[in-house]
Parts: sequence; C-alpha cells; structure tokens
Amino acid sequence: MVSVSYQAVFNDKHDFREEIKELLKSAFEQNYDDFSEEELESYIEIHYEKQIDNYKYIIGFEINFDEIGTEVTKIIEDFSENLKGSKKIILVLKFYDLDLLNFLLDIYKELFRIEMKLKEIISFIFIDTYKSGDNLLKNVNLKPRFEGKNNLQKDENQRREYL
Repeated sequence: MVSVSYQAVFNDKHDFREEIKELLKSAFEQNYDDFSEEELESYIEIHYEKQIDNYKYIIGFEINFDEIGTEVTKIIEDFSENLKGSKKIILVLKFYDLDLLNFLLDIYKELFRIEMKLKEIISFIFIDTYKSGDNLLKNVNLKPRFEGKNNLQKDENQRREYL
C-alpha cells in the first residue's frame, strides 16, 4: 500500500471529500483505464477539517493506494498537480509520501555504500603509508577544534594561525 498525506486550505465551504475525489478521478483518468468511483472513494481518508476564518477551511487528508497496475508515482504527481491547480484550493502541502521515502532510502543506501568504500580506501592509504595497523593517526598532525568563541570567521589573523 502506498500512502500520501496532504493538508489543503480551501477558499470556501465545499463538499471536501467530493472535491478531492474529483481531483483524484482526473489523475486516474490520465493514467489508468480501469477504476470505479467506489474504489476512488475508498482511497480517501479525511483526518480533520477546521474553519480558520469566514471563508477558509483547512483539511487534512490521506490517499491510500492499493496495489494498482500502473505507476503509482505518476498518479501521485498528477493528483498533486491537480490539487495545486484547483481554483478552490489556496494552499496545498504534501507531508508523507511512502513512494518518495522508498526512493530516498535507495539514495541513502547508495551514499552509505560510497562512504564505506571511501573509508576503506582512506584506511588502505594510511596503513600503506605508515606500515602499521595500530594507531594510524599517531604521526598525523591533526589540530583540535578551535576552543573558545568562534571568531575565526571575523578575525583574519586567528584564521591564518589556525589554518
């Protein structure tokens, strides 16, 4: 199941569920041939609605997609664009997108893999250079982090001395 969480500010009192369903229906029509009104209705879960002034209402809702035969990412993108393009909605925020989370997790895994390879290369260089496996940093002149107030950005003399 893929879930996406939204918050929208509507410019007037509407049947919010129906408005959301119509925008979702439009996204499905662009990407998917076989769906029903009941199916679309089952995807929508409204968490809260609150009037924030005379003509504005804030609605928190979630779209929960079952496994469907087309690319869910495209439907989410089109639905988000439909929300942004609606004349009845002043502001829309997307908070939780499981599909995006999975994509970012793949990126983070790749970054972690690269970081571990870099660590392996750096340790190889240190071991090869110092011909020892114990206390690789004992002969390396590392300066401790500057103690005291961080005036390095302001004081050019301190910065030169430190570096």
